[in-house]
Amino acid sequence: MPSLKSSTLIIGTSSAPHLSFGPDCALTVKEAAKNFQSDSYDVVAVPLLSALSEDFKKSYQSFKAKNQFSQLVLVAPMHSDPKDLKSALNVFSVFRISEDFVDPQFESHLMEALEQAQTIKQDSQLELLVKDQNDKLKSLYQDLEVRVDKRQKFLLEARRKNYMAQSRWESTREAMMAIHQALSLGEIENHLLDVLQTSLELQSLRIFFKPQDEYFANQNQTHNSFAAFQASLFRDQENIGSLFFLRATDKPFQKEETDFLLRISEAVSLALDRLSKLDQSEMLKEQWQATFNAISDPVSIINDKYEIIQTNQAYLEKTGLTQDKITGSKCYQVLFGRDNPCNHCNLGSNFRIEVQKPRGSSFDVYSHQMRADHFDQKTFVNLYHDMTEQLKMERKILESAKLAELGTIGSSIAHELNNPLGGVLSFVQLIKMDLKKDDPIYEDIASMEEGVNRCKEIIQNLLGFTRDPSVDEEVDLDLKDVIGRALKIVELQTKSRGIEVKTFLPKESVPFRGHLNLLSQAIRNLVQTSIDALIENKGSHGVIEIRLEIKQSDYQIQILDNGLGSDLSTNLSLSVAGQIIHDHGGNLELLAQAKPLRLAKISLPRPVFPN
Repeated sequence: MPSLKSSTLIIGTSSAPHLSFGPDCALTVKEAAKNFQSDSYDVVAVPLLSALSEDFKKSYQSFKAKNQFSQLVLVAPMHSDPKDLKSALNVFSVFRISEDFVDPQFESHLMEALEQAQTIKQDSQLELLVKDQNDKLKSLYQDLEVRVDKRQKFLLEARRKNYMAQSRWESTREAMMAIHQALSLGEIENHLLDVLQTSLELQSLRIFFKPQDEYFANQNQTHNSFAAFQASLFRDQENIGSLFFLRATDKPFQKEETDFLLRISEAVSLALDRLSKLDQSEMLKEQWQATFNAISDPVSIINDKYEIIQTNQAYLEKTGLTQDKITGSKCYQVLFGRDNPCNHCNLGSNFRIEVQKPRGSSFDVYSHQMRADHFDQKTFVNLYHDMTEQLKMERKILESAKLAELGTIGSSIAHELNNPLGGVLSFVQLIKMDLKKDDPIYEDIASMEEGVNRCKEIIQNLLGFTRDPSVDEEVDLDLKDVIGRALKIVELQTKSRGIEVKTFLPKESVPFRGHLNLLSQAIRNLVQTSIDALIENKGSHGVIEIRLEIKQSDYQIQILDNGLGSDLSTNLSLSVAGQIIHDHGGNLELLAQAKPLRLAKISLPRPVFPN
């Protein structure tokens, strides 16, 4: 058996040689008290009387407090007082009772006590170990719970942030779409409020430019109407205003919200810059379109395939079509009704074209090539200037110059013819005076006199027509004479052309005060215009009707023809006639009757004669 030295203390004997192990021995209680202070024993064997002493009780209680696993073996002889034994049992926890130190069971009692002490010690150590492990497990569990709680909080926070990020991303996407689709400042405000109202609980969203944004911020701060976040708006690094996000005062904006709203404000700044440039583009487009449409001549933008890209208003009015119907069509088809390009067409240069429709029209085309990057082919700007009336006007001016020259020549011829005709008339009248009416040659001489007088009258009319109007005096005249004088000037022309001239004049005289030559010239110009129109209308019988009517307050002269010539309003001769009539206080009207009739109506004030 292994040595258990120092694990057992026997009190009341100095040695125990009969034991198989060597216990410590203490003869007295005082000696045992010293051992209690220096050593620790698992088993203490003490006699009953020694155990009841006060010294043992104090020392053993102190020892027991230090070594709670120690077991007490009480040695009580058979003749011991039961009261003493009972008293000891009440004071101590006794493991075994032996009769004496030489009792054969004493050693077994000590061994059992040692085993009991070891068992209790092991149980205690095991309990401490288990407790320690439990404490460690509890600590680990608590730490795990803390970690799990942190992990859960982290996951919840991560999930919340992920949700917020997705929500912000979705809100950002919708806000970007709303901002991109907006075409005005009000639409930006309304669209953004619709998108952000639910996620941010916004009540209002306003955009103000400087300095109104500062006024609004001060007003809201003074009245504390909303919890507001003010985000600055920039254009080319310049602060142009602010974007205000407003909601209830008990819900101030958090940092993560303001970071998101700052990104929104950056997009709004870009959108405002886009709207500003769009407005500028629209204004420039309107200015360009207004300038383009202000050109009185037809203008078109075409490609090198003669396809129309854009036209001005004058072009549309001339063709009678709308822009959507005309775009993509061939210019020569739309404007001139041709199946192929016009003759002499030279895109990029100036050229003149002659077309049959409208009848006998001439156009000067000013064509220039455009330098534009957005066109993938050659593009030209064509301006069509109608030269028809201008060319006719030039011809009229040339004819007027010829007539003026002819008038000068005619005046000279008339003066030269007056003298011989005067002599011829004198000799014819002398011969007629010497003849009797029944003379066979009297009628011949009378016819000669009539012919000479007619020649002289024609010459006088020619002289009157070619006389300088500035020396023509205002006289009392008869409008019937004015009409007759004008018709005699054109009589030869109407007869040679087979034009029938009908006059409807009143029987009584039509008195008027004015310039005879000028009024005759005005009537002659109007009749000449009708003659020209009838000459252009080949193949039909020309008729000119002249009516003179006396109205209550004026005289009316109507010149009606069945010609199909040019528009009367562009004729130079008519302009001269209109000015002459206006100078006499009258009015000239050019009216289009039912085709093929045209009418020129002259109104002259009727003079008031004293009673």
